[in-house]
Amino acid sequence: MSLSDFPRPSGDTGIGFHYFPDAEHYDRSHLLRWLPELKEMGASWLALFSPLDRPVPDAFLGGLLAEAIEPIIRLTPQPIQPIASGRLRELLRYYAAGGVHYVYFYSRPNMASQWPMTDWCQPDLVERFTDLLVPCLELAADVGLYPLLSPLQPGGDYWDTVFLEATLQGLRQKGKGYLFSRLGVAITNFAYNRPLEWGEGGNRRWQESLPYATPPGHQDQRGFYLFDWYDEVVKGQLGFSLPLLTVANGLRVGEVGDKDFPLVDEDTQEQRLLEMARLMREGRLPPYLFNHAFWLLASDGEEAESAWYKEDGTQIAAVVGLKGLAKGPRATLLAKAIPPPTPKSLYHYLLLPSEQGAQWATAAASYVECFQISGGFRVEEAMNAEIVTILGSRLGVDIKAERALRAAGCKVERLEVGDPKEARKRLKEMVRAGQRFLTL
Repeated sequence: MSLSDFPRPSGDTGIGFHYFPDAEHYDRSHLLRWLPELKEMGASWLALFSPLDRPVPDAFLGGLLAEAIEPIIRLTPQPIQPIASGRLRELLRYYAAGGVHYVYFYSRPNMASQWPMTDWCQPDLVERFTDLLVPCLELAADVGLYPLLSPLQPGGDYWDTVFLEATLQGLRQKGKGYLFSRLGVAITNFAYNRPLEWGEGGNRRWQESLPYATPPGHQDQRGFYLFDWYDEVVKGQLGFSLPLLTVANGLRVGEVGDKDFPLVDEDTQEQRLLEMARLMREGRLPPYLFNHAFWLLASDGEEAESAWYKEDGTQIAAVVGLKGLAKGPRATLLAKAIPPPTPKSLYHYLLLPSEQGAQWATAAASYVECFQISGGFRVEEAMNAEIVTILGSRLGVDIKAERALRAAGCKVERLEVGDPKEARKRLKEMVRAGQRFLTL
């Protein structure tokens, strides 16, 4: 499926919220209270917590759907543990029959606090988590839903981009690649107290930023533009984008996570929240990012300090500001002020030395087949790819070719091997590890 084939609400604005953090506010009085507020703020999405033993009432879901607000159902047992398949299938069938499309399971599995400590300390964490997640994804897909990979804590105890990459590798290695046609990724892209543009451009722009290590003067994924980094991971593993659905984002007054920037005051919160909304509504965010889900619409207990609507009846300033923005569907992605480069017809190309070409091609066969990439001997053909992996030393493919590729707007990496035999060994190791790229 292409991104345009995934369900979106009618008149989608891209604006959304995470509703209460509990399951105690789903009766008719709450629907009548909150539906007009959501519509006045232009909301098209609402993330909802669902216990495993008590679904969100059909009347509440129906009220949202009738007003073109798309629910995202959150099934997040704590601590992380297996979910009984019989009860889960019944619950997912209920949601599918009620018109729900999106559902996700578990939350922040890259954090020790979400696991029983004895489970967290065992080896092969991502593999074990994937074993828990796969039955849930399959049940959701079986009943016609669109399941989402679990949202991760940006950074986290187990670095989130590494965790995401390993999860995608695990799904493919377990023979679950068919899920990718209905799969999305749930994300939490809080801005914290960093500038809103922090991390924009992803790892391609901030190439010196590595897992667990962000050099001074560089930026990483721990900010609003986390989606740029996740899309790179997804495309690096699959060769195409998956929908990224936000289930919590925004910024809180008093946030002071990065000591290099001032804490968030009320004026900063209002300005940045409204700018996030404008970026979405005006089509200045990528199409694979489906929505915002501002944390938190309201709460009368846990996380009450983060709520847009306070227990005493007051509201944060962004409520009035968001209501004042122009209404209407989200615009398509706008062109940058600087003309974008000519779109590439290929995502990834393997450029081989022409001398002993047949032997090099044989050596690379398993790698090409595993990742379904294009390959050949012509620099001109390689120029049509976003990313080019050069196989061999500069004696085989010289530095002039590498420079020509970079000048054509390609991102280039080189696998330094001396001969086809060494190439076969290295590429087989990459296939076994599910590693498509060397450094990306």
